[in-house]
Amino acid sequence: MKPERVGRPLNASLYDVHGEPPVKLFIQHAGIRERPHTGPDITGLRSGERRQAARPRGRDVLLLAWTSVCPLKVSFNVSVEARSCPPPGAARRRSFTIKPVGFKDRLEVAVDYRCDCGCSREAQSNSSICSATGTYDCGTCHCEPGYLGARCECQEGGASSSYRSACREAEGKRLCSGRGECSCNQCLCYESEFGKIYGGYCECDDFSCARHKGVLCSGRPPVGHCKPRP
Repeated sequence: MKPERVGRPLNASLYDVHGEPPVKLFIQHAGIRERPHTGPDITGLRSGERRQAARPRGRDVLLLAWTSVCPLKVSFNVSVEARSCPPPGAARRRSFTIKPVGFKDRLEVAVDYRCDCGCSREAQSNSSICSATGTYDCGTCHCEPGYLGARCECQEGGASSSYRSACREAEGKRLCSGRGECSCNQCLCYESEFGKIYGGYCECDDFSCARHKGVLCSGRPPVGHCKPRP
């Protein structure tokens, strides 16, 4: 079986090297096509090759020009990316084959998945950081059923005033500026047909300031009210 072309033919008359010092040439990968056999969770492979080698002497140049077969070594760079992680309990090693068309050689590649965060090994159940009602894992609280909040400090359906203290901008102010609901010390701002309501206390919006030629605050983001540019 004749291998497929791995480089463009060279004109031998251009490479008469008798009496000349060695020079460099580039052989650009053009014809070899990979045939990866992969699982459904491994992407297609990207490969490319660009080798620099001493210019071949007389016989090799003629061989390349006449047969389109490069006598030099060809290398490939291949990268593999996992689309998803195996389900719990499944094998964490998968393999696939790279086989250039027209060649008998083949390469078996084994891939080890690294899906778990390193800090997951140090997860703390009923952590005090999570109010003893959640698991502290990689800097985040995962609350037990019936609890919520950044630190699992609130109970679903609870109406205690202690859950609402952080929803007032100042003593005597309305909860969430009267433009949102307080849920576990956090304001959930209402939606408005006029624009967006936002802010820790729902105190800001993007429709209370004047517009110039249809642009709010002449293009400067408002913070409750327009401020002149410095």
